[in-house]
Amino acid sequence: MRDALIQAGHIRSSTMALRLRYKGTLPPCGNHDSRKEDKHRIRLYFHDQLKRYMDDPSLQAFLLSTSGERKRIGNWQFQPIICTRPPFHCELEIRISTPRLDVSLVENQGDLDSRLKTLFDALRAPRMVQEIPPDREPASPDDLYYVLLENDSLVTDLIIRTELDFSRTIEPRHPQEAPEVELDIFVRVRDPLDIIVS
Repeated sequence: MRDALIQAGHIRSSTMALRLRYKGTLPPCGNHDSRKEDKHRIRLYFHDQLKRYMDDPSLQAFLLSTSGERKRIGNWQFQPIICTRPPFHCELEIRISTPRLDVSLVENQGDLDSRLKTLFDALRAPRMVQEIPPDREPASPDDLYYVLLENDSLVTDLIIRTELDFSRTIEPRHPQEAPEVELDIFVRVRDPLDIIVS
């Protein structure tokens, strides 16, 4: 019904779609902070992609976030692009591609959940300086680093898909407990208050 109203021009839908890609290790989160280096590495990996999106004038019209939402954590500045205000709905679809059926990432639900926790921590802004490796510093204190989420509670819908893809070239260079994976993350941001225009 809603889609029909949009097509008829009765509702103006405020929707934005992004696609992020990641290739590398995705270790389980664990019960300690030893993964802060991995999380920060993945966080910076996504920064380059998010910056290109935010530099696109066509996306600036969404007013996803402003300088008021910047997070100063130690010497680092983080700019989440999806914040608590305005109240956008964020839907994520994560596709995990692997050329091997027995990759440990998908062997059991507990292992998958732990690795996804690493991913979600990397997609959000750090909450405290202890979440950043102590030996890592920005090139300049004025540098701004983009992250997808202010916090992971902003994700309202989540779909996980595992795909067998023999065209992928994932090399077994890493320990079995942290195999290399390829992720495609589809982000859909929607204003929950669509505007009735007629």
